[in-house]
Amino acid sequence: MSLLARETLPQPHQAVCVASNDLASRTVTVRLSDLANGYTKMLWREAWRVLRLAEEAGSVSLHPTVWTSAPGVYKAAYAVTGDPVFGGLLKFSFPKGEQSYAELISKPLAASAWIDKSTNRFINVVLKHRQS
Repeated sequence: MSLLARETLPQPHQAVCVASNDLASRTVTVRLSDLANGYTKMLWREAWRVLRLAEEAGSVSLHPTVWTSAPGVYKAAYAVTGDPVFGGLLKFSFPKGEQSYAELISKPLAASAWIDKSTNRFINVVLKHRQS
């Protein structure tokens, strides 16, 4: 008999995303790229659905907080689900005074999401400046 608990290691899958900025609300909206393959679309829809259900139930334990990182900041803002269009939107609202937001939107944005294939849950979203 082993006293060690067996936990499943995450199986990360990267999804290329599209990010847009709403300056008035200090919110960055992230959606899955139209060029994503069918498997990635399925993972995204399921991860978004699980996050939405957790929000509606008011239970973080159903789905851990999904954070975004920005240049120089590990946990810049957390996600809430937006409209179900494009497989589901993720919205990251940056608090006033958060300097990473000003730095982030100073150049065109690129985004990628990491989804755990073993649990169909978002791991995190990375926001960065788009390469020229």
